[in-house]
Amino acid sequence: MDQRKLGNLALVTVAFAWGTMVPAISHLAHKWDPFFLGAVRYVCGVPLLYVALWLAEGFSRPAVRPAVWRALVPGWFGLGGFAFIFTIGIAHSNPVIAAVLGAANPVIAAVVGGVVFRIPFDRRLTPAVVLAVAGCALASIDWSGGNLSLELRGGEPLVLIAASLWAWYSIAIHRWLGGWSQLRKAANTMAHAAVPLIVGYFLARELGWAQVSPAMPTGWDLGIVVWMIAGAVVIGLLLWNFGVAKTNLVIASLYTNLVPVVAIALLAIGGAAPTLAQIAGGALVIGGVAWSEWRLLRARAAAERSLTASDRAPD
Repeated sequence: MDQRKLGNLALVTVAFAWGTMVPAISHLAHKWDPFFLGAVRYVCGVPLLYVALWLAEGFSRPAVRPAVWRALVPGWFGLGGFAFIFTIGIAHSNPVIAAVLGAANPVIAAVVGGVVFRIPFDRRLTPAVVLAVAGCALASIDWSGGNLSLELRGGEPLVLIAASLWAWYSIAIHRWLGGWSQLRKAANTMAHAAVPLIVGYFLARELGWAQVSPAMPTGWDLGIVVWMIAGAVVIGLLLWNFGVAKTNLVIASLYTNLVPVVAIALLAIGGAAPTLAQIAGGALVIGGVAWSEWRLLRARAAAERSLTASDRAPD
């Protein structure tokens, strides 16, 4: 099969894998506290990522060796903070609304990039920002009955905070760990993140916020835990790197718009069917983001054609 087609197939698989996270966490949170879930899915993913790294790049040290803090800070505060806050947020959110909020991740990334890293905001993303705000507001309102009310359960702001941390982490590792492969960046920062995740879980136990003895997974729950660690975190990341390498980052970002679609579909199958307002709100968010990303893709393609034409022009 053509390598580009393989890359697109990998990105479709990634969208499905990442789309299972909200339904999986929502289901498991009925038995396990979110502190345990947040820690276990990343801590257990570390050895698997390092096996993949050693298979791909061997055991030799990388040629580029940045300062330790450049990997430690994104790992501790970015990835570690994301893992806890996202899991707690999902556990205490309306899962459909959480999936809709996840569709706004590209917009959140653009805002974080502009505010924290002074990355110029592309005006072509303006429709996505407007429609994301409108869509999230629409999906959060219960339109049934005589009085309008919010269907929020308290964890939704944490989902947005977690998305901001993920955006900061994603930009920071590209700026601070240049010269490393995506796989090495992920494995190294996840190893650093394991420290605060383990300490945070045991601290939460001492404070009474987490279960002292988490329930052992059995049956379908065991399969969901294994999938959440090996499938969504590790295999999803490896396929994402492969897809980006065979296509490009902009096209890969377009596929992330399928993630909330998969999540909402799985929630509906599981009995948490979305309301018409939530479907409409999700469509606004996804449509706005996809439209803006398509405009960015066209602008980049036009710029590349112009550059190619100028290179071919006679002197």
